[in-house]
Amino acid sequence: MVINRMRINIMGREYIIKSGADPEHVVRIANHLNRRIEEVSARFQNLNREQTLVLAAMNITDDFLQLYEMIEQDKE
Repeated sequence: MVINRMRINIMGREYIIKSGADPEHVVRIANHLNRRIEEVSARFQNLNREQTLVLAAMNITDDFLQLYEMIEQDKE
C-alpha cells in the first residue's frame, strides 16, 4: 500500500495527512468537513473553535449513523 502525504486545510489551518487512500478522496473528505463546519459557524456564531468542531463532528456522525441504520434495516 502506497502512503501518500498531502496538505489539507481545515478551518483555515493547514494539516499534513498521511494516508493510503486516494488523495482525491482525502480532499473530498476535507471539503465535506469544511462545508459542515461552515454550516455550524453560520448558524451558531457565538461558538468557539472547539465547540464548532465538536458540533460539526456530531452532525456528521448523526448523518452516518442514520444511513448505517437504514442500510441495516434494508438487510432484514
